[in-house]
Amino acid sequence: MHTFADLILKHQLDAAYAQFITTIIQPLADYLNQCCKTINHPLLVGINGAQGSGKSTLSVFLQAALQQKFALECCVLSLDDFYLDKATRVQRAKTHHPLFRTRGVPGTHDIHWLQKTLDALQCNTWQQSVSWPKFNKAADDRAPKSQWHKQQNKPDIIIFEGWCVGLNAQLEQALIHPINQLEQEADAGGHWRKQVNTFLDQDYQVIFARIDQLIFLHIPDFSLVYEWRSLQEQKLAEQGKYTSESCQHIMNASQIYMFIQHFQRLSEHALRTLPQRADICIKLDKQHKMTDIYIKPTTRQI
Repeated sequence: MHTFADLILKHQLDAAYAQFITTIIQPLADYLNQCCKTINHPLLVGINGAQGSGKSTLSVFLQAALQQKFALECCVLSLDDFYLDKATRVQRAKTHHPLFRTRGVPGTHDIHWLQKTLDALQCNTWQQSVSWPKFNKAADDRAPKSQWHKQQNKPDIIIFEGWCVGLNAQLEQALIHPINQLEQEADAGGHWRKQVNTFLDQDYQVIFARIDQLIFLHIPDFSLVYEWRSLQEQKLAEQGKYTSESCQHIMNASQIYMFIQHFQRLSEHALRTLPQRADICIKLDKQHKMTDIYIKPTTRQI
């Protein structure tokens, strides 16, 4: 079991991150521990936040806090790991819209596989370990099966993180006008964004309805995502040795700029709607630091 100091080093975080363990993460772990006592199934905790906002980092530290303080069995499930493989996305791009070739939006995940994984993790008659895919973003494809995630013991808590986790679909009139360069040039008629919205409204809501507690990482503005996603890509490039083929998928500045435009519409929709809908809201400042945490609906500050 990793100590918090180990995790700070492993995730290349500033030593100042330790203060958030006391002010944000430990109080959140206390609250979720109490939530566990009120239900008869593994608690499913959703974490929503824009790209680069710190969902994965929060998940890892929260997992450590729950295990160390309460001895709770906790596993982390990332929506990103359920991206369709490259070949399937290429095929979806041919049958639906060319923009579905790029991973990210609703319609580029294997929701059926995700649902089966949640069913297995929350099963009352736990009999064997549960495994699920790991997505290699450097290669833009699924990792070999030998590298997949595996949960050996029945979890008390499942942390489910992803950039659109818990998000409702947009109203139809909100889809009429393009909002950025990508939509203007590649989806002027709105066919792609309407299909994305349909996927979100149908397939994904079946999964999101299972969430017991939804956490929203509330960033000040979507304009910060480019800076934070660039840092994330830099860390990805530094996390090991890649083959020449996989290194081709490490994005440069202009590629990141276009890539995040795939996410802009729904990320801004989340900024408008999730502060009111999420059970827990964690505010971030422009320096990427967590400043406040609130529990809804009473808005009681921990």
